[in-house]
Parts: sequence; C-alpha cells; structure tokens
Amino acid sequence: MKENLTDRMKKANLTPKERKAIELLTADLGKTVFLSGAQMAELCGISAASMTRLVRKLGYEKLTDFRDDLSLIYKRLVSPHKMIENYLETDHKTEVMKKSLNKDLQNIETMEKMLNTDILHKIVQILEKTRKVYVVGMFSSEIAVRALCHYLWRLGISYKGIIGIGLSKKVEYSDLCEGDVLIAISSQRIFKEVLSATEIAKSHGMITIAITDSHTNPLACNCQYVLTAPVRGLVLDCTQTATLSLINLIVNLIAADIPETVAKNLEQEASKCDQKDLFCI
Repeated sequence: MKENLTDRMKKANLTPKERKAIELLTADLGKTVFLSGAQMAELCGISAASMTRLVRKLGYEKLTDFRDDLSLIYKRLVSPHKMIENYLETDHKTEVMKKSLNKDLQNIETMEKMLNTDILHKIVQILEKTRKVYVVGMFSSEIAVRALCHYLWRLGISYKGIIGIGLSKKVEYSDLCEGDVLIAISSQRIFKEVLSATEIAKSHGMITIAITDSHTNPLACNCQYVLTAPVRGLVLDCTQTATLSLINLIVNLIAADIPETVAKNLEQEASKCDQKDLFCI
C-alpha cells in the first residue's frame, strides 16, 4: 500500500522549519498544487535546494512525486462524492443552515480581500468598449455564465454565452474578431476545454479574462486579466455565491458608468413586457 503524505511526515524526522513548510504548502492546496518547485520554495521561505532535501526526506524520489500526492489530496477535498460523505458524518440536521450561510459569507469576504480594484476597473473599461463579449464555462460554472450573459443583455452589451462539453469547438467556429473579449469561468481542477477556449481567443487577438479561484492555476496563468473568487462549498463540490457577487460588482460598475444607456434599455424592455402582459402586477 502506497504511503500518503501524513504517514511520510510521521516517519520523517522533520525540523520545526520543515514542518512549517509542509503546513504552508497544504494550507491552500488550490494554490500550491499548481506551483513549480521554485515557487513552492519561495512560498515556504526556503531555498530550492532545501525544498529538494525536504522532498527526499519525506521519501519521495523527485519533486513531481510530491506534487502528485498534493494533487491527490486536493482532488479528494473537492470531490463531490467525498464532500457528501463528510457531510453525512456530521450532525447536519442542526448545523447545515448555519454552516452553509457562513461558508458563503466567508467566500464573499475572501473574494473582497483578494480583489484587485485596479484590475477590476480595467476590465470594466474593456467591457464597455469592446465589440462583443464571449463568456464560457462548464457544469457548475454555467450558473455564473448565464448570470453574466443576462446582465450583459440588460446593459446592452453584445455577448455570446457558450457552455457545456464541446465549448472550445463552438468558440473556434464563432465570429471571433481582434479586440473582442473572452471571459472564461472555471475553478478548482480547471476544465481543459475552457483553457483551450482561451488559447483560441488569444490566437485571434482577443482579450482574455479569467474568473477563477486561484491566481496560480493554469487558467489564470493563461489569461491577460484575472479576478478570483473562492468556490469551496459545504456539501456539494462548489458554490458560486462569491463568483456571482463578483459578477454583480462588474455589471454594477458598468451600469454606473453608462446610466443613461442602461435607463433607456430598461425602459424599452419594460415597455415590451407590458405589451406582452407578462407580470401579475
């Protein structure tokens, strides 16, 4: 049976500094699993040579083996099956409402702390001026894609939402133009198709924006602009509450910049709805 990281730590005679390094590396696996050996060493405040010695002290032949173990731990943390198992082991009858609300509030608070307002305002300016916005995402991220597309429509910004399996091909065969914007939404393990969509967009001279949960994952590293929001859920694999709050920030800032245009669009839409007798009141 293969030894896990915990077993290796118990057997290795680690110094306090080495134990602290492991604690730092496992504290935020969504970030560290995507780091190189040199970046891991920098995060821990040790030299690259010391990082190599630590990995070997734990019984790994090479750094990639150590990273594989970190990746395995991370996959288990965000696995829907594992999360529901952990949930069923708790006293969910009395705690689920409180813990669920607290988790979402915590995610929003963390998103706010991570927010780079300069990048946010730059993205707002880009979206206000672009010809067309493409928004892509898969599975749970489709919630955020649909929300953003709805608000772009309300703002009068030309858009196309692309979701589901095969989205990279749909992007490839879209009417892409230089200067258009592609917003890619994906978090945790990152879908390859979403990443491929950003590659296609870049090859057409488009501006790429990532909405994701880490500045170090492949999607963030492949896009020109990055906004982050944590998605760790309580029971299911992820929650989009913080991501939707981030989207609300973007669209509200745009609306504040073009109030007359927005007011005109909303007035026209209200008139259409009244003519079709859609509402009870």
